[in-house]
Amino acid sequence: MADEEEIVVSVDGEDDGVVHEEDASAVLKKQYDDLVADNKRRQEREEAANRRAAEAANEANRAREEVRTARSEVADRELDTIVSGIAAAQAKADSAQRDYEAAEEAGDVKKKAEAQRRMARAEAEAFRLEEAKGDLESRNASASKAVESPSRIADPFEEYVSQRTPRTADWMRQHRDWVVDPRKGAKLTGAHHMAVGEGLTPDTDEYFEYVEKTLGIRETEASQRNGNTNGQTRTQTRRSTPPVAPVNGGAGAHSSGANDNRGENSVRLTRAEAASATDGTLQWNYDDPSGKKRFKKGDPIGLQEMARRKQAMQKQGLYDKNNIEA
Repeated sequence: MADEEEIVVSVDGEDDGVVHEEDASAVLKKQYDDLVADNKRRQEREEAANRRAAEAANEANRAREEVRTARSEVADRELDTIVSGIAAAQAKADSAQRDYEAAEEAGDVKKKAEAQRRMARAEAEAFRLEEAKGDLESRNASASKAVESPSRIADPFEEYVSQRTPRTADWMRQHRDWVVDPRKGAKLTGAHHMAVGEGLTPDTDEYFEYVEKTLGIRETEASQRNGNTNGQTRTQTRRSTPPVAPVNGGAGAHSSGANDNRGENSVRLTRAEAASATDGTLQWNYDDPSGKKRFKKGDPIGLQEMARRKQAMQKQGLYDKNNIEA
């Protein structure tokens, strides 16, 4: 990382009879291959989750469309029935009206009263059906408005960040590219673990400050605020933090800020490399063959051995810091 403190280790010219079973290039290549494999697995998991979310969203849309279609068909049938009923009631009322007029001309009081009752019943039936028609049309209009209203389309990114704490989710939304871009996502994951390794608690101000400084986000934002649009950011000031304490063969290790001119046998280790050499990530696969019992199988290799391996890789032209940290 740009602001990562380096450890300078002096590599002895002799190996004191130690048989280096693991070739330095093979060790660092394995670290790189493991990192690439981890990133690939994480990306595949995210892509699978995105596909599942998209399929679920499509299925939900299909289900809503089926419900809307079914409701529409039922409503249309109900409306047709009501309209037909209104027409029939109106026809009955018209027929009763004609019979009433005929009975009036004939002076038939009995038929006149009967026609009047039929006409009243038909008009009452037509009135009820008109009310039902109005209610149905009102319900249909409300249902159509609800269906046509734009609904929130399922977003795989939102599905992912919604599973985080509110503050972390807000940070991810503000820095979306650090989540969706696989390479940046790998760096973000590394910065998170480094922050936790420093004893910082996620979701705290100190945690986010560390992560953003490690990723160079704060420096970039500061440059943009100052009108620096040439895409270049200033070199970050290194934090004055204690160097990682050596576990095995740690003599000759010092902070990079103390003395940068250590000769050709001095090797700079990043904090991540120093941690791998001292926290048990890289271990000896055999006991010290010299008989001095400087280390035994399963012990961390220590800063001296890590520096020796890195120096060997550098001399062979196989070491690429960008590949290791990407």
